[in-house]
Amino acid sequence: MTQQTPFSISDKALIGEEPFSEFQLLSDRGFTHIHFSYKWSSLEAVTDAEFEQMQTALAVANLKVLDVHGPRPGANTTIGSEDPDERQLAIDRFRRRLKFTHQLGADAMVYHVPERNFSMALLDQFVESLERLEDEVREMGIVIALENHYVLENDRRTFARCFEKFDPAYIGFTFDPGHASISKNFDWLIEHCIDRLAILHLNDNDGEGDRHWNPFQEGGVVDWDAMAKAIARSPYRKPLQFEVSWHKDKHDSREAFLDDAQISAQKMQALVDKYR
Repeated sequence: MTQQTPFSISDKALIGEEPFSEFQLLSDRGFTHIHFSYKWSSLEAVTDAEFEQMQTALAVANLKVLDVHGPRPGANTTIGSEDPDERQLAIDRFRRRLKFTHQLGADAMVYHVPERNFSMALLDQFVESLERLEDEVREMGIVIALENHYVLENDRRTFARCFEKFDPAYIGFTFDPGHASISKNFDWLIEHCIDRLAILHLNDNDGEGDRHWNPFQEGGVVDWDAMAKAIARSPYRKPLQFEVSWHKDKHDSREAFLDDAQISAQKMQALVDKYR
């Protein structure tokens, strides 16, 4: 019997009427892991009851959590905020999500680089907050994987500063090639960040908006051959992880979307294996 290749997919791939109701379908379509994002953009924490419900759903579907999406830095909730109250709110959210990541047994948590209203003062506060959080993050054995976003200069300034300040055991890299297609920062990110790759958000788009299409989908602009070469030379050895979503204009059904995602995953894995 051929051993199943492990692949991970974001729980944002399918949004059901009830939390975690789609886990079984993800498993049935060949995915072995999920990237857990539930409530990542909410100010509300995952409750104990939701955590138990999620654990049951994972066990029934025979899925494992690969890694976790940290809290979304909103306009008033970034750890780089110059307002001390807003900054503390963001740090509290960060700590709650960090504890949740640890409870799930995941080894890495995403956090976006500063997205809006960027200033050097904001970057200073961002780095200082990471300093404040460092000991507790390291104690849990978790890597904070900073994710590239939409603005080229924000990415470059943040990654350069954080990578100079912190070592890879604490601060790693989440590569979202879809975001890089919008920021036009794809090559720079590979050159300067790939050695810290800890989380993948593989997806494609048209270069204009964050579509979360499957890799190799018609109309996509990501250079998947270059992406595979980058993964192959990086330290990343976890299952490939896909942050993709079902679009009815692209696939008639959820099943068709997931089947296409699985084909894309296998094609991507073959490319990575070719270059390793």
